[in-house]
Amino acid sequence: MSNQFRLPSGKYTASQRRYLREWGVLSRAVERALGARVNGFDPNVHVSLPDLRGSAVLPLWVAKKIAELEARAA
Repeated sequence: MSNQFRLPSGKYTASQRRYLREWGVLSRAVERALGARVNGFDPNVHVSLPDLRGSAVLPLWVAKKIAELEARAA
């Protein structure tokens, strides 16, 4: 029996390395854009301010849009 991991694209992979890499790319883009820290992901992205004074759960589509806008600006 193999584990299946859900990627941000909605596809599945058996590779834990690919899973962490793809979610890492998305997480880093959100962190840079918001100045926040990603604390969790899959299926939503959980973020908190660096001083821990606030947190939010972003739907995946919002996190993907943030990453897309950041990529366009680069």
